[in-house]
Amino acid sequence: MAYSLLAETFTEYGIALSFLLLRFFARIKMVGIRGLQLGDAFAAAATIFYSLMTAGIYLLEEYGNNIGLTAQTAMEVPDSKVPDLILGSKLAFLNWIWYLCFLWCLKGVLLDLYYKIGTGLASHERVAVAMGVFTFVTWLVCVLTHVCICLPPWRSWQIKPYPGDNCTIRGPNYIVIATMNCLTDFGIMLIPMPLLFKVKVHWSKKLVLGAFFGSGMFVIIATILRAYYSLGSISDLPIALGWADREGFVAAITVSLPGIKPLFSKKTWFPESSQPR
Repeated sequence: MAYSLLAETFTEYGIALSFLLLRFFARIKMVGIRGLQLGDAFAAAATIFYSLMTAGIYLLEEYGNNIGLTAQTAMEVPDSKVPDLILGSKLAFLNWIWYLCFLWCLKGVLLDLYYKIGTGLASHERVAVAMGVFTFVTWLVCVLTHVCICLPPWRSWQIKPYPGDNCTIRGPNYIVIATMNCLTDFGIMLIPMPLLFKVKVHWSKKLVLGAFFGSGMFVIIATILRAYYSLGSISDLPIALGWADREGFVAAITVSLPGIKPLFSKKTWFPESSQPR
């Protein structure tokens, strides 16, 4: 059976979206709609950008784009196909931005969570805030790299003449974004670790917490694999899109898990049973 990028994309999107929505359900059950906070706003924004990114992948398959063209093949494109390729190339340009906003909004969810679990500890709060600033700066670096790598920006969707590799396959994007992505994920993952060593709970609970806090390693691995395979077949857009979607799939589930965990507590469903009689 032939591989289908769209089948994989929509399957992963459906599963990841279920986790994101389940997180919202858990949060509303725990704190109510009025109790939703900044982390929930980041999660909502991430859901929107993930949906845009997924729709973008579908439309890129429909319209085509300038990725994979060369100076020779670009001039051979029939004039009747140029408008579709221009539209597809604009979508490819936007899809990079949606991808960045999606992943960095997920980082915002974790930053908000990790800031709150150390509320009242000045040193912990300073580290969390500093990491938040660093994360925003890395997002800005990634967006500026994407936009400024091909100037003026409209050359990114130019078909004839061929605008050059930086305007189409955008090789430096993969390196810069993967580096910034891994640095921020690793830094965010370290924020709660000192609290884990200090807190006085049974070792089994520490293992569970450690697994939650360390789950960012799965996202880091997905990021590295995405960069490696995309750079290895840099002119083959479906490979890059497939790995971007897999990375987003892993990230969405990983970030949703801490918010879903309260649903598995007896106190969530039977609060009265936990009260002394």
